[in-house]
Amino acid sequence: MSVLVPFFSAKMLLSITDGLFNTLLAVALFVLFIEILKGVLHYAYNMIFGKYLLNITLALQSEIAKETLKLEVSELDKKSSGVFIDRLNIDTRDIANIFTRLGDAIIDVLTNIGVLFAILVVNRLMFLYFVITLVVLFILENLKMKKAFEIEKERRKISEKNTGLVGELVRGIRDIKALNATDSFLSATKLKLADALNKNYDMQKVNFSYSLGINVVSSVMNFIFIVLGVVLINGKTLTISSFLVIYLYKDRVQGLLKYITYVIELMKQFNLSCDRVFDIIDNDKFK
Repeated sequence: MSVLVPFFSAKMLLSITDGLFNTLLAVALFVLFIEILKGVLHYAYNMIFGKYLLNITLALQSEIAKETLKLEVSELDKKSSGVFIDRLNIDTRDIANIFTRLGDAIIDVLTNIGVLFAILVVNRLMFLYFVITLVVLFILENLKMKKAFEIEKERRKISEKNTGLVGELVRGIRDIKALNATDSFLSATKLKLADALNKNYDMQKVNFSYSLGINVVSSVMNFIFIVLGVVLINGKTLTISSFLVIYLYKDRVQGLLKYITYVIELMKQFNLSCDRVFDIIDNDKFK
């Protein structure tokens, strides 16, 4: 359904430029019907699936709690309490939330794929240009994601240790004061918190560096788009009205890359959270 909307939106734009107002009204009414139906279905999906995900989250959290209670005290002492706290509270919620966000992202991908095929109907060379642009930018985005997720894995491990450290601070505050160890404990805490912040900064540097390169390449491709449009118009293989429609859709086609990248990123986050959760449920290294 989402794929159809761009086709009819393009038809509306062409109807405006050609002065076909009766066609414009008919197509606009049909698009209105599709958008309302899509919204209702999306609402129903979120309501039904949201309830289902609550049950999944509860089941995962209960299973982690059960498996944690099976561990020997000596085994628990080898691990920071943050390992279990973060995976029970944060990773299980991430798994559930990703399902909801993934559904929205897939709808956005389908909508923007429809834009791409609408351009194919208008002009094949413009379609080829956008395909090449998407491939080039996707390669750069994929490199950025790989680097960022390497850092993310390390950041989550540090976060677990910090969660455990805060728990130890709260539970052992009487002993820390009694032993007059406040300064040394705070110094150690500061160093560990700084490690987590440094990892966050490392991720920001990766995002900033790759984003700069991606923006430069995107700007170059936008210039090539204008040049290609002028060449096709002068060659009588593209009308001005069709070029206007494609130009208005240009950002939505590039938005397709954003949504595809977002879907892949969600899948990576999902896999990472699942690995961390099932490390406790199934893996012998916690037993």
